[in-house]
Amino acid sequence: MQGSSNRTLIYSLMQALFWMFFCAVIGFGAVFLLQEGFSATSIGLIIALANIAGAILQPLIADFADRSERVTLSHLIILLAAIAMAASFLSVTLSGAAVPYIYGLLIAVTSIMMPLINAVGMYFNAVGYHCNYGIARAMGSLGFALISFFMGYYVEWFGAGSIPMVAFVLAGILLLVMVAVPTPIHIPLMDDKNETFNQKISATGFVKRYPGFFLILIGVVLVFSFHNMTNTYLIQMIQHVGGAEKDLGFTLALAAVLELPAMILFTRFQKRINTVNIMRLATIFFVLKGLAYVFAGNVFHIYGTQLLHALSFAPFMPALVYYSSERMKRQDQVKGQAMVTTAITLGGVFGNTVGGILTDQTGVFNMLLAGLVLVVVGAIAVFYGIKEQNASKEGIQKF
Repeated sequence: MQGSSNRTLIYSLMQALFWMFFCAVIGFGAVFLLQEGFSATSIGLIIALANIAGAILQPLIADFADRSERVTLSHLIILLAAIAMAASFLSVTLSGAAVPYIYGLLIAVTSIMMPLINAVGMYFNAVGYHCNYGIARAMGSLGFALISFFMGYYVEWFGAGSIPMVAFVLAGILLLVMVAVPTPIHIPLMDDKNETFNQKISATGFVKRYPGFFLILIGVVLVFSFHNMTNTYLIQMIQHVGGAEKDLGFTLALAAVLELPAMILFTRFQKRINTVNIMRLATIFFVLKGLAYVFAGNVFHIYGTQLLHALSFAPFMPALVYYSSERMKRQDQVKGQAMVTTAITLGGVFGNTVGGILTDQTGVFNMLLAGLVLVVVGAIAVFYGIKEQNASKEGIQKF
């Protein structure tokens, strides 16, 4: 019987390997590209274009797999892991004009793989296996923390040019794990009735039904512009206050470890203070994090800001997911989640592009000031969006 089988352990391993791979590719991507001679502006453009490509390809690939009787989630993840291995290897062996294209492909593959890894947990639970997503995702953060700490010293020992080889090894292990799973993993089926309802409401109708949600989406774009800006150019921020690559590794590891309590205990906090209040508090801590970065005078101050990361990013992500399910009609929830994903992607594109230009043209401090302005306006938009939606008569469900 499937219900008696526990898939939490194998899924935790998948999450840990993916987020370790993500850390090598994205977390240390700027370090690698800087070593290859690219400016912050160029790095921002490479990451932004790769994210756009990933956002466009995600629904197309998922739709293809959903329609195909032969292609499964297992097949897709194995294929993407193989492509990632090839791109990682070529990033090290090739040089010059080919590097941004190959590494951009690697970033896009990482972006495409993320929702597929998340869908694996949905599939396990949908077909009757026991799978604790919260624990598995926490193991992802733990894996990110461990590899971050390791990567800081790895770069010091072997040089930034070898960073893609870590991604090569991790993608290879993930591929082997997916091959070893005894049963094929399919795209979770969507309820036909809900899918029909989703197709009937236009984007304009959706905004009219949930007027406050549009403001929240604007806030998400701005908040994640700040978040991606400070994550992508964290190495420049650390160097600005006298740090080095090993300090980047420790900072990323610290942030990932501090995420664990918020993610594991989210549902407990949610019952006590509800989802919208968690969103409000998280955006306040995003603003405080922006202030802390602006006034950071040394590496230890950068370390201290990660305490605010645990109270901002960590609870904000699951709160966005729960907000859609609690405050929207059942037939609109899938579309709401899709819009949140799009807003996060747009925030990444804007933050990486603008952050790179500002860092090159005006310096790290002015980039941080711009990030602070973005996150303050974003927080205001989230607050007003929640207030507007609470005042709306349609689409409101009581907690």
